[in-house]
Amino acid sequence: MPSFNEDMSGEFSEQYLEAVKKEISALIHQNAWITVPRSEVDNVFISTQAFKLERLPDRNPSKFKARFCVKVDLQRRNSLF
Repeated sequence: MPSFNEDMSGEFSEQYLEAVKKEISALIHQNAWITVPRSEVDNVFISTQAFKLERLPDRNPSKFKARFCVKVDLQRRNSLF
């Protein structure tokens, strides 16, 4: 699977960037999160984007998708709790 940097510098970078914008816009519209100032004691979730390219039977691209994913396997237990 290509990395974020590979997809963003590849042939379909503009289409993937548009898919990322749509995904973030949809999450904001659904009130999935709010942006707040970060403090020194905050435990910040590490995230990434997962991309999918759907193709037509003739192998031409038909739809570009991006999903926001949180890397929960990299989370550390906060020592304050």
